[in-house]
Amino acid sequence: MIFVLLVLIASEGMAHSFKIGFVAPMSGPQEDSGRQALDGFMLATTEEDAHADEDSDGHLGGLDSYVIEIDSSAGDATTIERIENLVRSDKPLFVAGLFSMDLAIQIVDILKKNGTVLVNSFDSTMWRRVAETPDQLTTFGGGSFNSAFKKAYGYAPNANVLQGYIAARMIASTVRSLPESLLEDRDELARALSWIQ
Repeated sequence: MIFVLLVLIASEGMAHSFKIGFVAPMSGPQEDSGRQALDGFMLATTEEDAHADEDSDGHLGGLDSYVIEIDSSAGDATTIERIENLVRSDKPLFVAGLFSMDLAIQIVDILKKNGTVLVNSFDSTMWRRVAETPDQLTTFGGGSFNSAFKKAYGYAPNANVLQGYIAARMIASTVRSLPESLLEDRDELARALSWIQ
Protein backbone atom coordinates (compact mmCIF):
# COMPACT_ATOMS: atom_id res chain seq x y z
CA MET A 1 0.00 0.00 0.00
CA ILE A 2 2.86 2.38 0.85
CA PHE A 3 4.54 1.50 -2.46
CA VAL A 4 1.34 2.30 -4.39
CA LEU A 5 1.01 5.62 -2.56
CA LEU A 6 4.62 6.56 -3.37
CA VAL A 7 4.10 5.71 -7.05
CA LEU A 8 0.96 7.84 -7.15
CA ILE A 9 2.71 10.78 -5.50
CA ALA A 10 5.67 10.52 -7.88
CA SER A 11 3.48 10.31 -10.97
CA GLU A 12 1.36 13.21 -9.73
CA GLY A 13 4.46 15.35 -9.23
CA MET A 14 5.69 14.57 -12.73
CA ALA A 15 2.33 15.39 -14.27
CA HIS A 16 2.12 18.82 -12.67
CA SER A 17 4.99 20.37 -14.62
CA PHE A 18 6.35 20.62 -18.14
CA LYS A 19 9.27 22.13 -20.03
CA ILE A 20 9.40 24.65 -22.87
CA GLY A 21 12.34 25.39 -25.15
CA PHE A 22 12.61 29.10 -25.93
CA VAL A 23 14.64 29.81 -29.06
CA ALA A 24 15.83 33.39 -29.65
CA PRO A 25 19.04 35.40 -30.13
CA MET A 26 20.39 35.86 -26.60
CA SER A 27 23.74 37.36 -27.57
CA GLY A 28 25.24 39.39 -30.41
CA PRO A 29 23.57 42.17 -32.40
CA GLN A 30 20.05 40.71 -32.09
CA GLU A 31 20.27 40.12 -28.33
CA ASP A 32 17.81 42.89 -27.44
CA SER A 33 15.05 41.40 -29.59
CA GLY A 34 15.54 37.95 -28.04
CA ARG A 35 15.51 39.32 -24.49
CA GLN A 36 12.37 41.35 -25.23
CA ALA A 37 10.55 38.27 -26.52
CA LEU A 38 11.66 36.30 -23.46
CA ASP A 39 10.46 39.09 -21.15
CA GLY A 40 7.03 38.95 -22.78
CA PHE A 41 6.95 35.17 -22.46
CA MET A 42 8.01 35.21 -18.81
CA LEU A 43 5.42 37.82 -17.86
CA ALA A 44 2.69 35.38 -18.88
CA THR A 45 4.18 32.69 -16.62
CA THR A 46 3.69 34.98 -13.58
CA GLU A 47 0.05 35.85 -14.16
CA GLU A 48 -1.74 32.82 -12.78
CA ASP A 49 -1.60 30.00 -10.24
CA ALA A 50 1.45 31.16 -8.28
CA HIS A 51 2.14 29.37 -5.00
CA ALA A 52 4.63 29.58 -2.16
CA ASP A 53 7.96 27.71 -2.30
CA GLU A 54 7.83 27.07 -6.04
CA ASP A 55 11.02 26.31 -7.93
CA SER A 56 9.59 26.55 -11.44
CA ASP A 57 9.88 29.52 -13.79
CA GLY A 58 6.15 30.15 -13.32
CA HIS A 59 2.87 28.65 -14.43
CA LEU A 60 1.10 28.16 -17.73
CA GLY A 61 -2.25 26.44 -18.01
CA GLY A 62 -2.32 25.74 -14.29
CA LEU A 63 0.93 23.72 -14.28
CA ASP A 64 4.50 24.54 -13.26
CA SER A 65 6.49 25.53 -16.34
CA TYR A 66 10.25 25.41 -16.82
CA VAL A 67 11.70 27.56 -19.60
CA ILE A 68 14.98 26.45 -21.20
CA GLU A 69 16.69 29.12 -23.31
CA ILE A 70 18.41 28.31 -26.60
CA ASP A 71 20.58 31.07 -28.04
CA SER A 72 20.06 31.16 -31.81
CA SER A 73 22.65 33.86 -32.51
CA ALA A 74 25.30 31.37 -33.69
CA GLY A 75 23.32 30.53 -36.85
CA ASP A 76 20.79 27.92 -37.95
CA ALA A 77 23.12 24.89 -37.98
CA THR A 78 24.24 25.42 -34.37
CA THR A 79 20.69 26.26 -33.27
CA ILE A 80 19.33 23.06 -34.84
CA GLU A 81 22.01 21.05 -33.04
CA ARG A 82 21.07 22.71 -29.74
CA ILE A 83 17.38 22.01 -30.33
CA GLU A 84 18.14 18.36 -31.12
CA ASN A 85 20.07 18.05 -27.86
CA LEU A 86 17.28 19.79 -25.94
CA VAL A 87 14.45 17.58 -27.19
CA ARG A 88 16.48 14.42 -26.59
CA SER A 89 17.64 15.30 -23.07
CA ASP A 90 14.88 17.51 -21.61
CA LYS A 91 11.85 16.41 -23.64
CA PRO A 92 10.01 19.75 -23.69
CA LEU A 93 6.34 19.72 -24.65
CA PHE A 94 6.73 22.94 -26.65
CA VAL A 95 9.34 25.03 -28.45
CA ALA A 96 8.57 28.72 -28.94
CA GLY A 97 10.51 31.95 -29.44
CA LEU A 98 11.76 34.23 -32.18
CA PHE A 99 12.89 32.36 -35.27
CA SER A 100 12.78 32.71 -39.03
CA MET A 101 10.28 30.75 -41.09
CA ASP A 102 13.22 28.91 -42.64
CA LEU A 103 14.45 27.75 -39.23
CA ALA A 104 10.91 26.78 -38.20
CA ILE A 105 10.57 24.58 -41.28
CA GLN A 106 13.91 22.90 -40.54
CA ILE A 107 13.09 22.05 -36.92
CA VAL A 108 9.49 20.82 -37.37
CA ASP A 109 10.54 17.26 -38.23
CA ILE A 110 13.03 17.13 -35.34
CA LEU A 111 10.31 18.21 -32.94
CA LYS A 112 7.71 15.79 -34.32
CA LYS A 113 10.03 12.82 -33.89
CA ASN A 114 10.57 13.75 -30.25
CA GLY A 115 6.97 14.52 -29.28
CA THR A 116 7.46 18.31 -29.10
CA VAL A 117 5.12 20.91 -30.59
CA LEU A 118 6.29 24.13 -32.29
CA VAL A 119 4.44 27.30 -31.23
CA ASN A 120 4.56 30.11 -33.78
CA SER A 121 2.69 33.07 -32.33
CA PHE A 122 3.26 35.14 -35.48
CA ASP A 123 0.91 32.82 -37.35
CA SER A 124 -1.96 33.00 -34.86
CA THR A 125 -5.36 34.66 -34.70
CA MET A 126 -4.38 36.33 -31.43
CA TRP A 127 -1.33 37.92 -33.06
CA ARG A 128 -3.40 39.29 -35.94
CA ARG A 129 -5.98 40.69 -33.52
CA VAL A 130 -3.33 42.28 -31.28
CA ALA A 131 -1.41 43.68 -34.27
CA GLU A 132 -4.52 45.66 -35.23
CA THR A 133 -5.29 46.94 -31.71
CA PRO A 134 -2.21 46.42 -29.48
CA ASP A 135 -3.54 48.71 -26.73
CA GLN A 136 -6.54 46.41 -26.23
CA LEU A 137 -4.45 43.41 -25.12
CA THR A 138 -5.27 42.34 -21.56
CA THR A 139 -3.53 40.06 -19.07
CA PHE A 140 -4.96 36.78 -17.77
CA GLY A 141 -6.65 38.78 -15.02
CA GLY A 142 -8.21 41.27 -17.44
CA GLY A 143 -5.90 44.21 -16.69
CA SER A 144 -3.94 46.29 -19.18
CA PHE A 145 -1.07 44.29 -20.65
CA ASN A 146 0.92 47.44 -21.43
CA SER A 147 0.71 48.66 -17.83
CA ALA A 148 1.55 45.26 -16.36
CA PHE A 149 4.55 44.84 -18.63
CA LYS A 150 5.94 48.34 -17.97
CA LYS A 151 5.57 47.79 -14.23
CA ALA A 152 7.40 44.45 -14.38
CA TYR A 153 10.20 45.30 -16.82
CA GLY A 154 10.48 49.08 -16.91
CA TYR A 155 10.01 49.60 -20.64
CA ALA A 156 7.12 49.74 -23.10
CA PRO A 157 6.28 46.48 -24.88
CA ASN A 158 7.07 46.18 -28.58
CA ALA A 159 6.38 43.56 -31.29
CA ASN A 160 9.05 41.19 -29.93
CA VAL A 161 7.52 41.33 -26.46
CA LEU A 162 4.08 40.68 -27.89
CA GLN A 163 5.29 37.63 -29.83
CA GLY A 164 6.75 36.10 -26.68
CA TYR A 165 3.70 36.91 -24.57
CA ILE A 166 1.23 35.55 -27.11
CA ALA A 167 3.24 32.33 -27.49
CA ALA A 168 3.01 31.79 -23.73
CA ARG A 169 -0.73 32.52 -23.73
CA MET A 170 -1.21 29.99 -26.56
CA ILE A 171 0.70 27.36 -24.58
CA ALA A 172 -1.33 28.12 -21.45
CA SER A 173 -4.62 27.76 -23.32
CA THR A 174 -3.47 24.53 -24.98
CA VAL A 175 -2.37 22.95 -21.69
CA ARG A 176 -5.52 24.03 -19.88
CA SER A 177 -7.74 22.60 -22.64
CA LEU A 178 -6.46 19.03 -22.18
CA PRO A 179 -6.57 16.53 -19.33
CA GLU A 180 -3.09 15.95 -17.92
CA SER A 181 -3.15 12.38 -19.22
CA LEU A 182 -3.03 13.70 -22.81
CA LEU A 183 -0.16 16.16 -22.36
CA GLU A 184 2.38 13.54 -23.42
CA ASP A 185 0.46 12.87 -26.65
CA ARG A 186 2.01 15.08 -29.33
CA ASP A 187 -0.89 14.64 -31.75
CA GLU A 188 -3.39 15.75 -29.12
CA LEU A 189 -1.19 18.72 -28.17
CA ALA A 190 -0.82 19.79 -31.80
CA ARG A 191 -4.55 19.39 -32.38
CA ALA A 192 -5.41 21.46 -29.31
CA LEU A 193 -2.93 24.16 -30.32
CA SER A 194 -4.39 24.33 -33.83
CA TRP A 195 -7.83 25.08 -32.37
CA ILE A 196 -6.35 27.92 -30.32
CA GLN A 197 -4.37 29.39 -33.20
